[in-house]
Amino acid sequence: MKRERRHELQTNALADWLAAVIGAVKPYTNMILAVVLVVVLVALAASWWTRRSASGTEQGWDAFNRVLNTGTPAEFDELIEKYPGTDVAHWAGVIAGDVYLSSGCDRVLTSKATASQDLQKAVDHYLTVKSESPAPMLRERAIFGLARAYEALSGTRRAGGDMQEAIKSYEEVVKEWPNGAYGALAARRLEELKTHDTKSFYDKLVAYD
Repeated sequence: MKRERRHELQTNALADWLAAVIGAVKPYTNMILAVVLVVVLVALAASWWTRRSASGTEQGWDAFNRVLNTGTPAEFDELIEKYPGTDVAHWAGVIAGDVYLSSGCDRVLTSKATASQDLQKAVDHYLTVKSESPAPMLRERAIFGLARAYEALSGTRRAGGDMQEAIKSYEEVVKEWPNGAYGALAARRLEELKTHDTKSFYDKLVAYD
């Protein structure tokens, strides 16, 4: 009887902790999805302006607008390959990164290996935009995305300094765009990452199976 009672208490404790983890992760996933929506809206405005100022990319923006209706990463990757180095490719890269980031965050609790793969794809897309695009708006968005992706990666079992990379990216956003769209969010997240509770959360997330 005592053993059954002890097992019941352990099960309840695990259930309580898992509920707390899910509750902690879910707000960030919702924010990521909200950011994706903002990026899509800005991208639509950018496509409208660009199509009128540079007719040579009209086909690319037409294709981009069609892909927005379905939004699969593979279709965005095709745009990147077809229009390399253009604003079309850079916007496609940012949005593909957002999709992979959202997918990776959703899978951290169910499959750390799959989550790590999706999050690394997000990192790769953001890094490409950061290195290639001269547009401040795109660079700010890519670096903020990098910070979120590296932070999420620190919750998987991948070895490496992902949390340090996340902090560096957040600091870059705060330094370069303190009054930008993500400056306040990045500053607030930097403060939260310094707390014991946040560190403890990610330690538990890494250990959770």
